[in-house]
Amino acid sequence: RNNELRKYKIPILILMVAGLIWFIFTCNIKPLQINTQINIALHQAEKGNFETALAIMENALPRHSFLDNYLRLQYVSIIGQAIEKNPENAVCPPLWIEDPENTVCLPCRACEILKENIKIRPYYTRNWMLLGYYTNVLIIQTEDSQPELIKQLKEDADYYLKKANELSPKRQDILVEWIKTDILSEKYEVAKEKARKCIDYNPKFRECYWQMSLINIYLGNEEEAEKYYQITKETYYDINSEIALLQLVNAYIKTEDYQKLAATYQKLVELKPEKIQYRASLAVCYQKLGQIEKAREEALKILKSSPESKEDVEKFLKELEK
Repeated sequence: RNNELRKYKIPILILMVAGLIWFIFTCNIKPLQINTQINIALHQAEKGNFETALAIMENALPRHSFLDNYLRLQYVSIIGQAIEKNPENAVCPPLWIEDPENTVCLPCRACEILKENIKIRPYYTRNWMLLGYYTNVLIIQTEDSQPELIKQLKEDADYYLKKANELSPKRQDILVEWIKTDILSEKYEVAKEKARKCIDYNPKFRECYWQMSLINIYLGNEEEAEKYYQITKETYYDINSEIALLQLVNAYIKTEDYQKLAATYQKLVELKPEKIQYRASLAVCYQKLGQIEKAREEALKILKSSPESKEDVEKFLKELEK
């Protein structure tokens, strides 16, 4: 019997060593390599090198480990930073719907990654909340010529955020994102009820008041909108940030309040003078208001700072003469 045991001793040792090597590589070396890549990508993102950072994360995705959920969340975080640094990164090419594999659509890629994460950790609230957030971004970017897709995206966003709310009730950041979905779906009364709950849960959460102000603009409740606008202002919420001003733009466009829309675009022009589109929109607002001289002045400023826009500016100036 001892001879028989000796005969299997070497194969058993080989298997044990092989198993130990596999364990060390899978649970130590490989995760360490992946974590190193994540840190390099995050460092590149901090420096503003988002293309490099995203490429590093994309290459790391196929290397599965127990860090899969963390890796994907960091990838989505870098996408978020890229969009925050330059909102134009949120704009998806027209072909992303028909051929998503051959186009660069950061919100779309974020949704794909988060859907993978939900399979890995279906009860992790953050995955559902972020999926709702990026679906909202896609709704904003999807053209009106795709009504069926927009309808589906709105239903998807509502489902994702409802799921997040079920997993973590009374989380105000979830409610705020869900309110945005309701606004995009024009469910203003539903959004208003969520905003009330948001405020009740914690009156110090500033975003709740801002959303309530926006909702009342959409509903045409000017006094209520102003009341919550002032409350938001008192909480030191950045009501003059580009994101906040663009949210006001959407509300005033919907309600056709060109006077306030012009004032908001004026703030955007002062905040981001390099963005020609804001000045062009301001000129159109002045045209709508019948303030032809102001519209002409803004158009000529565009021509001065952007000579390549000469054809469009001249066309606009001719329209003003009619």
